[in-house]
Amino acid sequence: MELLFKLEQLEFEGPLDLLLYLVQKKKIDIRQLSISQLADEFLYYVNQMEELNLNVTSEFIATAAYLLELKSKSLLPMSEKEKKEYEYKRELLIRRIEEYARLKELTEQILNKSSADQYPVKVPYTFPKVDEKKLVKIVKAALQEVEVKQKVYIIKKENYSLEKIMEEIEEKYDVVNLFDLL
Repeated sequence: MELLFKLEQLEFEGPLDLLLYLVQKKKIDIRQLSISQLADEFLYYVNQMEELNLNVTSEFIATAAYLLELKSKSLLPMSEKEKKEYEYKRELLIRRIEEYARLKELTEQILNKSSADQYPVKVPYTFPKVDEKKLVKIVKAALQEVEVKQKVYIIKKENYSLEKIMEEIEEKYDVVNLFDLL
């Protein structure tokens, strides 16, 4: 089997990242790519995996199984129903890869924007001359306005006795005394 390219110590965030890499390296439209070639390349990478993290490896193996299913269906004669199912699954895979590519591109744009905003450009600014007396008047007026807006409300506490509370409960709920029943 002739491989489309050689993989050397590359790390991928997940199976879709690897599939996107394989498609982009081929430099052809994803819809023109042979599922059979894509499956072979993908399996080659999965076999080269050194890390045995079960969570990550299981994701790659599940994707490999999906690719092998598509590959085997493409190599065998199919009925009309099977062709439709194959085309549907193939289209689904292609859309997932395309959506992942868009998501990855947007993530990169956001990260680039974030790093650009991290180091803002310094723009020289000169403060206008302000009359000190006017400034003092403005500050005093602002402080007076704040004092007017700050009102203190006092909540009066009512005193209740236990007897009064019990009477209110009895009136409200028609409580019957246990001893009255005996």
